[in-house]
Amino acid sequence: MRKKRITIGMLSMMMAVSSVFGGVNISAATPKITANQVYDSTTMIKGKVKKGTTVKVKIGKKTYRSKIKKKRYSVKIPKTKAGVKYTIKAYNGKKLYAKKASKVKHLYKKPVYKTVQYQEKGHWEWVDTGKFSYNMKFDCDVCDTCGKNLTKEYLAAIAAGTHTMNEMSYNDYLKNGGWDHSCINHKIVKKTIEKSEQKDNEKIKMWVVDQQASTKKELVGYECSCGAVKGK
Repeated sequence: MRKKRITIGMLSMMMAVSSVFGGVNISAATPKITANQVYDSTTMIKGKVKKGTTVKVKIGKKTYRSKIKKKRYSVKIPKTKAGVKYTIKAYNGKKLYAKKASKVKHLYKKPVYKTVQYQEKGHWEWVDTGKFSYNMKFDCDVCDTCGKNLTKEYLAAIAAGTHTMNEMSYNDYLKNGGWDHSCINHKIVKKTIEKSEQKDNEKIKMWVVDQQASTKKELVGYECSCGAVKGK
C-alpha cells in the first residue's frame, strides 16, 4: 500500500512539472550551436558545437560546410550584403542536431563627422571710460614762408561749405597757393602736427564677446564599408 502511494506521488509530481514546461523533456535539453555575428565584411563564421558533427551554412541558394574538430568549427563564406538571411545547421550524421538563423548586419566602424560653425556670441554693455587723454598726429602741408597750414585751411573751408572739392582739388589747391592764392610760388613742406585732447568720464556702449566664433567637427554617426551610415 505504501509503495503504491509513493508511486502515485511521483507520477503526480512528473505530471505537474510536465505541465509547467509544456511537456518538454528537461533531461533532454535542446542542443545549441554558437556562432559569431555575421557582418557584411565577414568571411569566416566560427563557433562551438558538439564534436563529430558537420556544420552547414546556407546563404541564399549556396551552402558552405565544415567538419568539427574539438567542438569548434569554422566555415569560410563570401562577403554578403547586409539584410540577407543565413542559416547555420549542425548534423550528427544525417540527423539535424542544432540550428541557428539570423541576418547579415552592417558593421558600422568608420566615424562620420560634420563641420559645425558656431557664430560669435556676446552682449552689449555700457562702460565708463573715465578721464583720459590722447595724442593725435596729422601730416599736413605747410607754407614754409608764412607758416600757413594749407591742409587745415582746405578741410575747414569744405567743412564750413565756403568751398567745395569740385571747385578745386587738393593738388590744384596746393599749386595755386591756397584758396586766396596767398602762398603761390611759395615752398610747401610736409610737417607732422601733434594735438593733445583730454576727455572727461563718459559712458560708451561696447560689445563684449562671450564666445568666440569657431568651427568644430562633431561626430554624427558611423559608416559601414558598404557606405551605409548609422547615427550615433
